[in-house]
Amino acid sequence: MRGRRARRAGRAGLALLVALGALGTRAAAAPGPSPGERQRLAHGEVVYRVGAAPRDGVPVAGARGAIAFVRVPTGPDPIWRILTEPTRYPEIFPGLRAVEVLEASDRAWLLRTDGTFGPFSFRYYTRYRIEPEARRLSWRLDTTRDNDAFDDNWGWWELVPDGDGTLVVYAIGSIASSWQPLSGFFERRGITQALAALRDAAVRRSRGASG
Repeated sequence: MRGRRARRAGRAGLALLVALGALGTRAAAAPGPSPGERQRLAHGEVVYRVGAAPRDGVPVAGARGAIAFVRVPTGPDPIWRILTEPTRYPEIFPGLRAVEVLEASDRAWLLRTDGTFGPFSFRYYTRYRIEPEARRLSWRLDTTRDNDAFDDNWGWWELVPDGDGTLVVYAIGSIASSWQPLSGFFERRGITQALAALRDAAVRRSRGASG
């Protein structure tokens, strides 16, 4: 069983690096953008920092990951509505095919996510904690279930007011279940594409609501 999972992980893990995982504990705050990064954000860029997000507030040796930022020229509401509609994540995030809500309450979800990378497929289970007052979603992989690609995966989304817009913070850390030599390349590309897609979708929603 373990051998089968490792083989599937080696094939599918690259695409899974763009995925949204789940963490059941409160996320540690990411360092804010530097002045130079803020200039890039103002020009519409996605800022990407290599380095795994802490897990439960503690750095994890050997973990992969990143912290990324994008500025959205809207208030937080349209962004939050997108992030709290998990079954529609495949419309926004590359590599995802379907998201099923297995358990749900006002403060927590258990999600099953399916995705593809070329001819290969992957599946994983994540538990989310929802904090609407703070505009934060945190997650961690449900390690009691049969997941592809990762032994662990954690992180958070956070929406921070930024003048007449909103700064979106995305932080992720992971421990792969097998060696993935190209994971850094696909991780960066997937996260950058996801944040740009989220920004564009939120702007469309905002314009539709105002119309």
